[in-house]
Amino acid sequence: MICSLKFRQGLAAPVINDITTDTEEPPEFSNPKIGSLPRSFIKSILKFYKNVQPLKVEDRSADEVFQAALSVAQKFKHWVIGKSDSMSGVIEGVAVTPILRFKDDWPGGKPVVRVDMRSKSRMGKSDMGVNAARIQDFMKQLADSLGLDTRRS
Repeated sequence: MICSLKFRQGLAAPVINDITTDTEEPPEFSNPKIGSLPRSFIKSILKFYKNVQPLKVEDRSADEVFQAALSVAQKFKHWVIGKSDSMSGVIEGVAVTPILRFKDDWPGGKPVVRVDMRSKSRMGKSDMGVNAARIQDFMKQLADSLGLDTRRS
């Protein structure tokens, strides 16, 4: 039954495969072959993924947030860290889906006061909501690791 629910959730997702928390200045990948966020995706991101938001962190140093973000990213079972640079505040890697082994790339934003993230599927026109779920899961775990209250009023 869980697979059916996930499948139905995917059918409601827009036909896009690149999601970001920052539609104005999306994080860029260090690999230029991946390319920039298609501008045509922004309307769908804003409409369908309103809960995919950056994490705003106050009263913490950039290094503390960076180390927490790196630690959280390393705990994800199917994530491979490709780049982590505390000086620039960038973490980048690949998430491999467990069943079909699809690879989705993700660069993290600069975690100074605001942590942005982008996740893009390498294959297909639609990610069936997987990239948005990945971002939300990461942001929640990062907020939890920093002891932040992210409940919305």
